[in-house]
Amino acid sequence: MRPNGYINDWHSRRADEIQRLCSEGVVPMDRDRQAGRPVEIPVLMGEVAGLITDILPARQIVEDMVREATEMLNLGCVYLGQRSSKL
Repeated sequence: MRPNGYINDWHSRRADEIQRLCSEGVVPMDRDRQAGRPVEIPVLMGEVAGLITDILPARQIVEDMVREATEMLNLGCVYLGQRSSKL
């Protein structure tokens, strides 16, 4: 999860409360929402986000993806004993 004000508040000022609620099987965010408290929905992020080291233009990303896909298709043809694809 990408930290935001709501998440930071839970982990700093309300850490004991989140521990207690979770041990009781209560989802803290759902409880806040039901109580009418404003809830800032956190942005979920996967582990892959940590692998991003460069900020590239979209064009470069697409060109790299196409080049890598072409390389994999050609490699697949080698494994199958066929000629390279025409890509």
